[in-house]
Order: sequence, then structure tokens, then C-alpha cells
Amino acid sequence: MNFFKLQWAKKFSAKLHLHSEQFRLSITQLLGVILLLVNFSSQAADLTISTLFGSDSNPHRLMDPFSPNRDDFFYSDLKFKTKFKNNFSVLANIKGASYSDDDSSNWYRGKIDLGYKSKFKVKKKKYKYNFSVDYNKLDSTYISRFTGVEAELSGIALGDRYDANLINANTELSFKTKNKSKFSLGYQYRDKNYQFYDVVGLSNLDYSHQKLSLDYSYPISKNSKLTINSDFYNRNYDDRRNKDLSGANIAGTDLVYNIINIKASYVDNISKSTLIRYSLKYGRRTDNGMGYWDSNSNYASVYFRKRLTDKHILTTSLRYSVFDYDNRSDFSSLSLDEQAKQNNGFKYAFDYRWVFNRGNDYDLAAYVKLQIDSFKSSTSEYEYQRNQISIGLRWDPR
Repeated sequence: MNFFKLQWAKKFSAKLHLHSEQFRLSITQLLGVILLLVNFSSQAADLTISTLFGSDSNPHRLMDPFSPNRDDFFYSDLKFKTKFKNNFSVLANIKGASYSDDDSSNWYRGKIDLGYKSKFKVKKKKYKYNFSVDYNKLDSTYISRFTGVEAELSGIALGDRYDANLINANTELSFKTKNKSKFSLGYQYRDKNYQFYDVVGLSNLDYSHQKLSLDYSYPISKNSKLTINSDFYNRNYDDRRNKDLSGANIAGTDLVYNIINIKASYVDNISKSTLIRYSLKYGRRTDNGMGYWDSNSNYASVYFRKRLTDKHILTTSLRYSVFDYDNRSDFSSLSLDEQAKQNNGFKYAFDYRWVFNRGNDYDLAAYVKLQIDSFKSSTSEYEYQRNQISIGLRWDPR
């Protein structure tokens, strides 16, 4: 697309890459930002707090021969959002899980988002638009699916390999037609930088991408609608080689992905208390070389929500997904790149919420969550079974 070759985009991406390298916050600093915003905000603000205590049968998604150990965990999610009269908003979010026995299972995510939204008219037609820039911090430990312990290469531990800092710049324009259909056109620039390791043979995961999205929503009836979401990516890796079909690096090349995702969803509000949503998603990725990374990623899902009473809500979902490479052969290797030619499996989730305290501007609820994963793969190391069960509290603004 010529869209991706615009000169201004190249200049902007270079500047944003520089800033993302310089602007790195720790999880503790992100938490401090949230607390400062809560303490000093004089505008209308929303604070959402979720906590869970539970048990996880397989935190690292390891295959059965590794005899994964069940571990207890504590999960927390703290989100603060404030809106200003001039259409600007600030959102800060930090969430993560801490495990009782195995610290390598711990993970954290942090985010700060600055946004602006407004609207205008052209020949009596209303348009809405928004801009936002967000910074994200990702922290986890890389456990090899082939060894069951912290990954390493040439004797160097790589536990922080997937720790990352990323910056997104987003914009979106939307409008509705006379029949109440809605169109949205969006653009995103992302710069993502992973933990650096100076190890011979270790690929560099840093990349930048540009994404163009087009969404369409059509009201089929008063209580149902059809939504089509489509995304088109152009992802450029900073210093990562293309591969030939045997998996060997091709010298002098730079890896580029072109990615297309198309998702269709049908939502039916069967009654005031009952909602059901069906979704189908197709994803296609191609590289700029011989096709070693070419792949398909698809899923089908169903989501159900039932409000039993005003204070008792039940939700459940089931998703079946399939991932498949076009040009791979199955082989066993300790390589740190993707290996499984194909995998498929189910994710089932159940959530029961009881709002036991309702104030003028908040809900305080207790809830129970259950999640079950079951995946098969053409490479045995990527097969796993996992279940999580937890109970917790949630504070929501009204």
C-alpha cells in the first residue's frame, strides 16, 4: 500500500522509536503514577479495582511429561481514568499476577494512555474522531516449552527475553448512516522494544508496525447487530533476518510481515437480561521472503451473558482456535523461534458475579472465575492442559 510509504509516517516512526527507547518506566513507577492521579485529580474520575485469589494447574503451559506443578496466585487489576472538560482524558492501568511458589510465573502489565476526542459536522452529517498515545510495559519470565525451565542460549539465561516497552499512536474517525449503520476508519503506529541480549544466534524481536483498520456495524433488528472488523498490518523488524524454507537465516535481509485480520460478530440481545454473541475470525500472515513465516490464525467463539437478577450476573464463553504454518515441517529443536507447524484447541471461561453492595456511584461485587484450556499440536512440546479457578472482589464505578 502507498499508504505505508508516506514520508511523514517514516519521519514520525523514527522519532517515536527514539522516544520509546528513552522512555522506560518500571511497574512501580506506573503504580506511582496511578496513585498520584487519584490523589490530585479534580476532574470526574473513575477507579476500578479487581482482585482474585486462585489456583493455576499449569502456569507455564507445559506439556504433561514435565509434570507441571499447580500453584496458587494472587491477581490484581487497578485502573484509573479521568476526563477533562476540554475533551482530553488520561487512563492509567496496572495489572498482574503473583504466584506463591514459583516466582518465574509472575507477570505484570502497565499502561498509560493520553487521549483526545471530539466531533464535527459536514453537510449535516456528524463525524466523531479521537487521538491517543499510550505507553505499555510488559514483564514476565520466558520459560522454554522444550526444557520446562528458564530459556537459555550459549549458557546465557534469557528469562527477560519477552519483557518489552511499547508505544502506540492511534487515531480513529467514525460516522453513522441513515439506517444507523456505523463505519470506523482507524490508523495505528506501534514501536515495540524487547529486552536486549548480546548473544550470537539470538534474533532481535524489536519491531514497528503500521495498522489500518476498517470496521462496520449494521443493526439487523432493534435487539441485534452484525459487526465486521478488519485490520491490515505492515510490520518491520529492526534487525531480524528472513529464513529459507529449511529455517536458516538469509544474510542481508530484513524481515517484514504483512498481516490481515477479518472478524465477524453477531450480537443478539435476546431479552433485557440475556445476550449472546457469535464470532468468527480469519487471520493471514505473509513474510517478504520465501514464506517461512507464512501462516493462518483462525477462531470461532460464542459468548453468553445472563443477568439472573439486578445483582447476580453469569457469563460464559467458549473459543476454538487453529494456528497453522504453510511451509513448515515438524522437527524437534531447542531453537527460540516458533516451532509448532500447527496447533489447535479450546478455551472455556465461566464467571459468576454477585453485587452485594451498591452505592450511589459504585458497585462492589464478589465473583468466581473458572478457565479451562486444552491444546493439541503437531509438535508435542506445544500441547498442554490448564485450568484456573479463583474467587475475588471487584469495585466498579457506576
